[in-house]
Amino acid sequence: MSVVVTPRHSATSIEFTGVSFGYTDFFVLEDISFSIASGDFVGIIGPNGGGKTTLLKLLLGLLEPTMGAVTIFGHTVHKAKEHCEIGYVPQHISHVDFTFPATVEEVVKSGRTARRKIMRPWNKADALAVEKTLHLTGVFDLRNTPIGELSGGQRQRVFIARALSGEPKILILDEPTVGVDSAAVNQFNTLLTELNRKQNMTIVMVSHDIEAVTALAKKIITVNKRIT
Repeated sequence: MSVVVTPRHSATSIEFTGVSFGYTDFFVLEDISFSIASGDFVGIIGPNGGGKTTLLKLLLGLLEPTMGAVTIFGHTVHKAKEHCEIGYVPQHISHVDFTFPATVEEVVKSGRTARRKIMRPWNKADALAVEKTLHLTGVFDLRNTPIGELSGGQRQRVFIARALSGEPKILILDEPTVGVDSAAVNQFNTLLTELNRKQNMTIVMVSHDIEAVTALAKKIITVNKRIT
């Protein structure tokens, strides 16, 4: 059984308590309970149809539990989103329209939207946050390059930078290496390791690639309707 246990001295960043989710005639998840400590790197694995996507949607606040509760730093997922505590890199980056005439810097800047009140002008703090994440993810030299001219690995870094520009405490990635070549995957893995170890970023990575997850994550959650 792969259960994530948070040491008593560690702050809890994510907690599922007795969470079930279902529809009229069946449950997708049943009685899910686990906690993730701040600064941890957790991989979520499981078979197709086992509930990984549903768990991720519950974590992102896209679904509400039928029973139980999901909390981020002790409050609701919706409050965590208001506080910009979650950064998310979706699986289907390849489905983005890369013919849209946006530069790398413009894409990353769009990740600051949640932190900026309506009609508030762009300020120095925004600019510094964007510059920091461009450097951190190794795409600063590409900042003026149209997003459509990048390789798959470079685009993945840009979208991680976009997620990080909002200064979240938790980074959630859904199948992040799909469609990325092996050389870029190695660079990507190095980046995630550095974010976790040097920036103390809490990382949750959902993947079907068990070998990749076990090589990176400190702890593993296996989901197949329940935690198994």
